[in-house]
Amino acid sequence: MPSKKHKPEEIIGKLREVEIVLAQNGTTAEASRRIAVTEQTYYRWRREYGGLKTDQARRVKDLEKENVASPGDLGSDIGQADFAGGCQGKLLSPVRWRRCIDHVRRQLPVSERRICRVLGQHRSTQRKVARGAADEQALTEDISPPRSWPTIWRSA
Repeated sequence: MPSKKHKPEEIIGKLREVEIVLAQNGTTAEASRRIAVTEQTYYRWRREYGGLKTDQARRVKDLEKENVASPGDLGSDIGQADFAGGCQGKLLSPVRWRRCIDHVRRQLPVSERRICRVLGQHRSTQRKVARGAADEQALTEDISPPRSWPTIWRSA
């Protein structure tokens, strides 16, 4: 039996139906049968979308699509090459994920935990602070060409 891809708005509506059945002392099995999904699917939906309003879920998904459609915006902020000309590093690096989730947090009144869950970002990655080696600045200066060299030789 092929599975139907539900939209976030439909999922939130079905979760509200389940809440009504459960409030009337119904069981989870009855409620999941009523919305025509398995209990496992109900619990997964509740974990991903529970507590979100329809417009908030739509906004999160739109921001996720926007991030995938135009990753150059985040890439240019962190000093990477333009994506049309190729780029170095991962398309979705931890730094970019952190920036994306911070952006969503500024746009929506939703917790970091819920945003990470919806976007598929592990919270430990979100909270980890990037730190370089203690001598990284000195090493970078050692391998950089002197400022007196012409610009074409200092392209690194």
